[in-house]
Amino acid sequence: MIDRDDIKNLEIQNYDEDEIERYESKMDLDENALKERKESITCKISIENMDMCNEKVENQLKEGEKLIYKFKGIMSGWTYYAAINSYRFLTYGIGPLQLSNVGVNYLVYVTNKRMFILEVDGYYEIMKEYVFEFSDITKFNHKKKKGYMVFDFHHKDLKNDESDKYIVGTLNWAFIFNNRIIMKVNQSNIEEIVKFLDEKISNASSKIV
Repeated sequence: MIDRDDIKNLEIQNYDEDEIERYESKMDLDENALKERKESITCKISIENMDMCNEKVENQLKEGEKLIYKFKGIMSGWTYYAAINSYRFLTYGIGPLQLSNVGVNYLVYVTNKRMFILEVDGYYEIMKEYVFEFSDITKFNHKKKKGYMVFDFHHKDLKNDESDKYIVGTLNWAFIFNNRIIMKVNQSNIEEIVKFLDEKISNASSKIV
């Protein structure tokens, strides 16, 4: 029989006590059934979090600004290592590596004026939010691999404002390793996205010069 601790170990924050009791009453509930239930709940959480991400960006769009592209990127090992070590340094100082709330994926929203990058965990809960003008991207490298493309954004120094949103300003320690965001992208219209970003970033840079 699956006991109460097994059900609570599903790691769902807002579990229902009555639902747990219903599970306890089912003597034939095996581990496969419990796994299926967990997958169903976590899938629902992911969908709800994704909707919150979309809403968060949409609420920040300025007048005349419209969403052109949206895609998901997988955080590179290099970026993850840089972020988690920066967190360790700021929080604990020099010492053993500590785990932190560092995302594993990116949700990227490209508008006609700006780019939003949400760093999210495996359930699409937002860990950090970055907002870039195209002129904030100092270099955009992209390299085609088998089955995906690597995006490498070099950006200006960032700072964190009162709403946990990263904007251009003073040095942000989470990206002290050369101020880069690197991700793996697998998108059907990836060539179209690359062309759009190349043009926008190039035009923005030429205006600064």
